[in-house]
Amino acid sequence: MKVESLGRPAHFFIPAHKWCDMSFSFRNKTVDVLVHEFMIGNYNGYTIRGPYKGNWRPQKGAYLIVESVMEIKVAFKGKDRIPKLQKFLAGMCKLLKEECLYLETGEDSFLIYP
Repeated sequence: MKVESLGRPAHFFIPAHKWCDMSFSFRNKTVDVLVHEFMIGNYNGYTIRGPYKGNWRPQKGAYLIVESVMEIKVAFKGKDRIPKLQKFLAGMCKLLKEECLYLETGEDSFLIYP
């Protein structure tokens, strides 16, 4: 038997209704294409799951936000590769006109702002 470690897992969420919407495109590429190019170019692979239903509040006592999201999952070796993913997500956040995007890497969770 052979077992090979792929490193630390990471996953993030993108609003499902913006996934293939040309209104949120960059250089005529939709978000799904931009994510694909980034993930293959930097991590050699990824998995998409969803859509999933998510619920959250921007702050305690605020209105509840219910949305459908796509989950993008990847694994990579070395914490030094996290900032590149964070920078990409900050750009996605701006493109998608989102206040922030949620990212988990290993045991850490982040809100990524533009």
